[in-house]
Order: sequence, then structure tokens, then C-alpha cells
Amino acid sequence: MKFLNFQDVVRVMRAARQKGRVMYGDQEIKFFPDLSAEVLRQRRRFDDIKQRLRSLNLRYGIVYPAKLRVTVNGQTHEFEDPSDAEKFLQGIQSTGVLWIYLEEGAGGGAANGVVSLFAGKLRWL
Repeated sequence: MKFLNFQDVVRVMRAARQKGRVMYGDQEIKFFPDLSAEVLRQRRRFDDIKQRLRSLNLRYGIVYPAKLRVTVNGQTHEFEDPSDAEKFLQGIQSTGVLWIYLEEGAGGGAANGVVSLFAGKLRWL
């Protein structure tokens, strides 16, 4: 949404913060402050890495202003530089250190086990 007057932005952000959850019908509406062009440029440096993390179904996010946070096997790693994140990702892919723990199925069946992800392929251990 665009505002012509900056004071309108301030009023809307303040009101949303005070209200907590803003709903439109059954949908929640979220409000975020604008980021500067410099912060957006810094965040875009991680775009290729984020795409690869997405393809591996790894949990990640961007922390303000421009840090990439990746969670693997319950451990969180933060990177300020895309080259460091790239090295980390290559290390994970080359060693196959991604583990996915499955919980026991609802029927108490054989879904209990450990699966290893090596180079994008699943394998039962």
C-alpha cells in the first residue's frame, strides 16, 4: 500500500501496533516498515543462497538489517556475507549432514525412523 503522506504511514503503523492483530474478515493483515534501498540491496545478495536453501527444504530467514539465518538439525547459523553462507551450504551438501527425524505415525506404525538427505536424495538409515 502506498501513502502520499508520511504522517499517514506513522499513524497506521502506530494503530496496528496498538491493536495487535488486525483482521480483514478471516485474514490477518500484517504491517511492516519500509526498508531503505541499501538494506534491500544487501538482502538481495542472499537471493541465490535462499533459492538453494528452499530447494533443500531448509528453514531460513533474513534478520534485520541483512543477515541470513539458517537452521539445520536444530542449530541456528547466521551469515552476514553470502560467501560464508555458500561455503556452509557446500559443506552441508558434500558431507550430507542433513538429518530429518520422523515422529511415530498416528497408527503407532513404522514411521518412526531417521532419514538422511544426501545431495537432495532421501535414504532410510
